[in-house]
Amino acid sequence: MSELPARENFALLPHGTELMMYLVLIPFAAVFLYGLYLKLSEYGLEALRAIARDPVGWLRNVVRYAVAQRRILREMMPGLMHLGLSYGILALFIGTLLVAIDFDLFERFGGKLLEGTFYLAFEATLDLFGLFLLYGLLVALGRRYAGVRRLRSRIEYYSYLYGLLYIGVTGYLLEGVRLYVTRVPWSGYSFVGNSVSVALSYLGPPREAMAQLYGWVWWSHALVAFGLVASLPFTNLLHSVVAVFYAGLSHTAPRLPMIAGTPFKLQELDESAEIKVGLRKVTELSWYQRMGLDACTDCGRCEAVCPAFAAGTPLSPRMVVQKLRVELWESRRRGPRDVFESGVLTYDELFACTTCAACVEACPVTISPLEYII
Repeated sequence: MSELPARENFALLPHGTELMMYLVLIPFAAVFLYGLYLKLSEYGLEALRAIARDPVGWLRNVVRYAVAQRRILREMMPGLMHLGLSYGILALFIGTLLVAIDFDLFERFGGKLLEGTFYLAFEATLDLFGLFLLYGLLVALGRRYAGVRRLRSRIEYYSYLYGLLYIGVTGYLLEGVRLYVTRVPWSGYSFVGNSVSVALSYLGPPREAMAQLYGWVWWSHALVAFGLVASLPFTNLLHSVVAVFYAGLSHTAPRLPMIAGTPFKLQELDESAEIKVGLRKVTELSWYQRMGLDACTDCGRCEAVCPAFAAGTPLSPRMVVQKLRVELWESRRRGPRDVFESGVLTYDELFACTTCAACVEACPVTISPLEYII
C-alpha cells in the first residue's frame, strides 16, 4: 500500500461492482431526469432566465436566505436543526461528487484527486458534517414524535427522514468496517469511522466476515441513496433545492399581473380589460407562483402566526399552499379543474383572510400565501 494517503475506491468490493452500480443507477436516474424535465418545463426555464437578468441580486438573496438562513434562525431549535440538515446534506453531496470525479475522471487518466493532505481534510470534513446531519435528523424526528402541533405527520416525511438517517449511519458503519479490515496509518482523520473501527477491534469479529458484511451494507446504502435522489422531484424534499432558487428570486420575479395583491384603480382600467382577482384553476398561476408551491417546506410557521387560524376559522395559509401544490401535480394527469367546485379550496377559508401579511413575514423561504388567497 502506498505511503501517500489516498482513497481506495470500491474497497472490499468484488471486481465489476462499479459497472453493476452504474447499471443499477440507470432506472433511478431516468425517474429523476423525468421529474426534473417536468419541473423545468413548468417553471425552471423561466427561473433561470430571471436569474440571468440579475445574477448579483439573486446571489445576494441566496446568501441572505439560504446560506445564512436568516429567517429560519428566528426560531433557534428548528433553525439549528435545519442548519444541520441542509449543510450536512450539502457536504455529503459534494463529497460524493468528488469521489465520482476522482474515480471516473482522474483515475481514468492515471491521476488521483483524493490523495495527500487534501484527502485527509476531505475525510475529516465529511465526518464532521455527517455529525451535523445526524444531529439535524434526530432533532427533526424527535420534534415529530414529541407532537409539535404545527408539524404534520405524513409517511412521506418520515420516509425520507429515516432514509437520510440510514444513509448517515451506514456511511459511518462502512467507514468503520473498511478501516477495521484494511488498517491505514491515517485512519484518525476519519475520526467517527475510526471510533467505529476501534469498537470493532474490541469486539473482535472475523475480518473476513466483516468484509462480506461490508458488501451487503454498501449496496443497501447505495440503493437508499439512489431512491431518495429519484424521488426528489416528486416529494416535498424538493423544497431543499427549489427554495434556494425561489428565495433568491424574491426581489425580482414577476407576480401574476392584475391580481389583487397588485394595487390598481378600477376607473383607470380600459372597459375591455379583464380584471383577475384570485384564481379558479391552478393553470392560472404564474411560473413564480408555481415555483413557490414546490418551495414550501410545510413547516407551519405561517399557520402559527395567522390570526384567522388562531381564531378558529377554516383558513390555514399553509394548507392553501399545500393543497394547491397537490392540485397542480394532479392537474397533469387529469387536466385543470375549478378549485372551488372541486372542493380543493373553499370560499369560507379564503374570506377568513385578514390580509395582515403575518404569514408572508413568517415564511422562511419568502413565499407569499396572500398571492394564492387574493
